[in-house]
Amino acid sequence: LSVTYRSLEQTLADETVDRFHKEIVHSLMSRFGGRYRGGQEINEEEKRNA
Repeated sequence: LSVTYRSLEQTLADETVDRFHKEIVHSLMSRFGGRYRGGQEINEEEKRNA
């Protein structure tokens, strides 16, 4: 899976992209039971920050 982040209105800050990326990852992992490589599940901090 590949995702490209772009805005026609402004340069995207790392913090903005990180927030959107975490939301996407959390959503996919929750919906499809995904895990990080090595079997690691999404952690509690990532759940709170998504």
